[in-house]
Amino acid sequence: MKPQWDYMRSVIANTPIPAEYRSWKVEALCNDCNVKAVVPFHFFGAECTKCGGFNTAITATFRGDGTEVDAQELATQQQNEPVEGESQDGENHAYEHEACEWVDRTLTSPFFR
Repeated sequence: MKPQWDYMRSVIANTPIPAEYRSWKVEALCNDCNVKAVVPFHFFGAECTKCGGFNTAITATFRGDGTEVDAQELATQQQNEPVEGESQDGENHAYEHEACEWVDRTLTSPFFR
């Protein structure tokens, strides 16, 4: 799996996250070595501190001030945010959240083609 994990490290290193998330941390449980650790947050994955793999499950997310992010509230908030393009009501919406625009721009970049 080393080539895949090296690729993930490269993707993360070359894809800076929006400023509002740079201080966030996640508690990640490694599915390979069963180690739980707090690591920097990134949209593309959490690296295990022991084995260096990305086969991890996020068990908690923390803002920069240490407060835990309520996953249900975050998911509901993200579902309610319109994204650029046609919506169900037929209107064109701009991104309301910097992270939504960032993810869309990143995933459509030549780096991921």
